[in-house]
Amino acid sequence: MLSSISIIAQTDDGQPNDPNISERANACFPDGSMDGKCDTDWEWTCGWFLIRFEEGLLSRDNFPGNCVSLLPTVPPTPSTSPDCASYHVCRSRSR
Repeated sequence: MLSSISIIAQTDDGQPNDPNISERANACFPDGSMDGKCDTDWEWTCGWFLIRFEEGLLSRDNFPGNCVSLLPTVPPTPSTSPDCASYHVCRSRSR
C-alpha cells in the first residue's frame, strides 16, 4: 500500500507559510528564505516584510529602510549618454 504525505511549511498558528493566506507568514518560518537564521526581533520583523516582497506583494520602494539590507541587489542598468542613445550612433562616431 502506498501512501502520500504532503508537508507544507506552516506558521506558528498552523496556517500555511504563505502571505497570500496567512497574516503571520514570515521568511523566518521553516522553508522560508531566512529559515534557521532568525535570532533577533529585527530579523523576525524584517522576515515578515521579506516574504511579502518575495511573493510580489510588497515592492522594493515600499520595503522598510531598516530592513533593506535583506533585499537582493539590483544589477546596475547600463546608462546611455544623450549623445549615444543607440549603438549605431555611437559606433558611427568612433570611425
